[in-house]
Amino acid sequence: MPSGTDRNENTRTPLRTRALLATAAFLLVGVLGSAAAGALEPSPTPTSEPELTTGHEPDGAATWIVAASATPKADRIARRHGATESAEVPGLYSLPASDADTLIRILRISGLLLYAEPDVVPETRAYPTGGLSEDQWWLDAVVDTGTAVPPAVLSSSPRLAIVAPGIYRNHPDLKGIDLRGAESGGLTSDRFGTAAAGIAASPGGGAGIVGIWPGMNLRHAPSGDGGCLDASEAVRRAARLESDVIVMGYGFRPESCRTHLAATQYAVHKGAILVASAGDGSPGETTEPLRPAIDPHVITVGSVERNLSLAPFSNTGPHLDLTAPGVDLLAPALEPSGSPKPFLTYSSVSGTAYSATIVAAAAAWIRQARRDLTPTQVEGLLTTGASDLGARGWDERFGAGLLDLDGAVGARAPIADRLEPNDDIGWIDGRLLHEGKRPIRTKPLWPRSGPGRRTLQATLTRDDPADVYLIRVPARSKAVIAVAQVEGDVGVEVRSATTRTIASPKGTLASSDLEYPETEGLLLKNRARDPRPVYLVVRQGQLGNPAGARYRISVGSSLPG
Repeated sequence: MPSGTDRNENTRTPLRTRALLATAAFLLVGVLGSAAAGALEPSPTPTSEPELTTGHEPDGAATWIVAASATPKADRIARRHGATESAEVPGLYSLPASDADTLIRILRISGLLLYAEPDVVPETRAYPTGGLSEDQWWLDAVVDTGTAVPPAVLSSSPRLAIVAPGIYRNHPDLKGIDLRGAESGGLTSDRFGTAAAGIAASPGGGAGIVGIWPGMNLRHAPSGDGGCLDASEAVRRAARLESDVIVMGYGFRPESCRTHLAATQYAVHKGAILVASAGDGSPGETTEPLRPAIDPHVITVGSVERNLSLAPFSNTGPHLDLTAPGVDLLAPALEPSGSPKPFLTYSSVSGTAYSATIVAAAAAWIRQARRDLTPTQVEGLLTTGASDLGARGWDERFGAGLLDLDGAVGARAPIADRLEPNDDIGWIDGRLLHEGKRPIRTKPLWPRSGPGRRTLQATLTRDDPADVYLIRVPARSKAVIAVAQVEGDVGVEVRSATTRTIASPKGTLASSDLEYPETEGLLLKNRARDPRPVYLVVRQGQLGNPAGARYRISVGSSLPG
């Protein structure tokens, strides 16, 4: 397996200095043309204790703290309103902001209220300075460190999993970080993981560097010798442990390691954001990204130099999503010391694996700042907010351009695509996707229960060119399928229930590929006494746009109104 990502150069600074219809049963007829926030502020209440205030009321505070006289009556009132009492302070309660106004009012009427306030999070004024931060050209290239305010890191904050053989957690730049599962595999095994962890999360403020999101939560996903099985199991393990973002700084040849594709699809099912390095090739050669970079739903990252030109080793091609700094990045390093403990230092490292780490940390930051977004929406923000490089718009050398964290955080989110992974039939019928020994099967798009209509919006992209949905046509009934081409051209097909993959034309029962923006439509009639399943396939149409497409499916027993 080519590693192609860890280019450790020997300039260092010592620490001390720095998812067969029966045809007779079916007829397919072809193409159919918080307002309560003010109420939460208690009026001054006579009390022998000082009334605490925050000085301001933060927008969207999810939880409130309510203090009352420590009496059985206050406990009864608080429990009745779903409040949780502090384990440390009698009479101190917490509850959702939507429920707090009623509790505050009743406690005030009862003469038991002491004070109430939003449960705020710590505020970070700016990036830490000092140490080696002035030597980090790559940090200022992707975020305005003078004005950007990194999110406060809480125990509930998103967690970035680094797939690597080892991480040396005792490097000073990793001290104080919640780095779960960290295992050291020795000097050579630990080099990439330690450097990546520092680039992502070093808290700064000391003698070392500053990470993209200082002090962010990390997880080590040990990958053993880095072979196909070990790396695949590491990704699955990280996903099972609910890692929010997973970064993969390695590559396998595209025709190999299907086990890893199954692992990343499982991670998509679990809701993880996946980031991979484009891979490092020989300077002057045109080399396309490897697996997992070429796989669906993986954000593929290439490298740029200090002058924002493409790094000579950075792989290019149709799967590239964006770029980030990847040359001469100062990072925590380990060197032989002549004793069991390595010499802890800093070194200049280069490679697309480090660029992927920068983007992965940025993805976690966005997940924290905009918790309502899905993984596909976060990916959309990263590419929409990127600073264009090279040819105008997306291109095979730079993707959407250079990561711009400030631009990504503030960008308009694309629509949510909530039923991924549904790239082929095997990912929705339980053959390829498992939770332990239990097959993961996607429920039918329609009907869900009884008569009615199901409508949803979804997207297609360069690395997600097709979506598959299971539809059950009720017994002695019909299903009307309409697919509106909202943005970009799509085509639709209906496949028999015995179809194994959409890569083959076998099992096609009907299709429609009208020019954008006309609505694709199909009518399915089931004359049998049992419901009959079919697969609906939506893919890029004859006028497909490399940038993707957005569409809206409507399925029911009649034409949509």
